[in-house]
Amino acid sequence: VRNGHVTHFTLATSMVACHYPTDSLPQYYGAMNEYDWNMAGVCGACVEITNGGNKLVLQIVDECPYQGNEQWCYQGSHHIDLNNAANGALNANSNPAVTWKYVPCNTMGNMKYYFDSASQEYYLAVTPMNHRNPVAKMEVKKGGTFTAMTHSDYNTYVLDGGTGGDPSAPMTFRLTDIYNHVVTDTVTMQKGQTVNGNVQFAACP
Repeated sequence: VRNGHVTHFTLATSMVACHYPTDSLPQYYGAMNEYDWNMAGVCGACVEITNGGNKLVLQIVDECPYQGNEQWCYQGSHHIDLNNAANGALNANSNPAVTWKYVPCNTMGNMKYYFDSASQEYYLAVTPMNHRNPVAKMEVKKGGTFTAMTHSDYNTYVLDGGTGGDPSAPMTFRLTDIYNHVVTDTVTMQKGQTVNGNVQFAACP
């Protein structure tokens, strides 16, 4: 359990720092301070925030950088910036002190994948979404073998050189969450679009 504070913000961009399209975001979401952000390692994670007698689970989809937010998002602050809906539901006026902890996401349905608009035969960049637990590793099948993809600090999994195959053909991913649950999924790339997957991580015992 972390001790921190919360503020609130209004989103004004078409994509958030986790490389999710804004129109795909849940009702309640937040921006994690730069230091707990962990180079996009917490993208898609859910946190339960407690403010007095109020509790709320929200998803981390954005980053609160230190520069420009020195009062709140400094190292060790454990600060989260909330969207207005979450701020209201938590009754979090006047930037209160709160506690929070990571919890599994109560996801509906299967995982999804946002394919970067630059993706093509020789460059692949994809962002997994709607996962119950944070993703630790993502691989793609290339030439019959699963090849590790590189996680960028803006939450895309990249394979320079791409798969080398027909970009309109189905591609198979293998994803591992932070609890070592492994799933394999096959989807067809659609550049600049979110594609529905067919699997979901198992719940933790």
